[in-house]
Formats: sequence, C-alpha cells, structure tokens
Amino acid sequence: MEDLYNILECKNCDNYEDLKKSYQKLVLKFHPDKQSQVDSDEEKLKSTDMFLRINRAWKILSDPNLRQKYDAAWTQRCLVQDWPIQDEVDVDEFLQEDMEEEEEKSRFFYTCRCGGSYILHDSDITLRLDVVCCDTCSLTIRVLYPDTDD
Repeated sequence: MEDLYNILECKNCDNYEDLKKSYQKLVLKFHPDKQSQVDSDEEKLKSTDMFLRINRAWKILSDPNLRQKYDAAWTQRCLVQDWPIQDEVDVDEFLQEDMEEEEEKSRFFYTCRCGGSYILHDSDITLRLDVVCCDTCSLTIRVLYPDTDD
C-alpha cells in the first residue's frame, strides 16, 4: 500500500483544492507527452510509471468516499506495522464471496491456519491494502498485488 499523499506531494490534512493543484502540477511534469524530450528510455519508463501512480492517487483521493476509506486503511496499516508478518499471499489466492445486502459487491477470504479468515473487500483491493489481520487470532499476512494497474 503506497502513501498516496506522498505521491501527490501533499499532507493528509490538505483540502480538495490543495490536492488538485498538486495533482495538476505533477501531471504536467510527468505526462508522457512531455517525455519526448527525454533521451533515455529508462527515464521515460520511470516518468510514465510516476504518471500512472499520480493518476491512481488522484482517483482515490479526489473521491471523498474512497479518500475516507484510504485514510482509515492507511491508519490501520501504520498501526499494524509493529506486528510480525506471518506469510505473504497473492491476492489471487483469496476466494470470492458475492454480497447481496451490503455496500460492497464482493468479499474475499483467505483461510488462516487457526481456522479464521483474512478478509478483503472490493475497496481494500482498490486501495491495495497490503497488511491484513486474521478475524480470529493475532496472525497477520502481507497481500501481494500484481505490478500492473487494473
């Protein structure tokens, strides 16, 4: 899980307008059309990657609902950093369960060795939540995501 505020060179207390100004400044700097003057292919790839990260950060932080979920997930992630990671699991290994009556469309489970579950929701996957605690015991896993953006 990346620090999206750091990507946009902002603070988590900045308002929407401050985020937007920073986003626009960074997009102008890293936009692929601006990279035609760059000589190195490696520098072009780095700039394109940064542009995609800036765009993803903006999509999440510009939406009040996603920003609130991101802030909560980031706070949780910072709190569990002191916990030992028991295992690393690809997000593809989680099993999907469709939801009918909740705001989330799907929930994803991975069984813990204690018999409990590590649970991810659609929004957790969108935010790329990477540290998940078991719902029954104190074990923690790191969720691995593919490098490509969906």
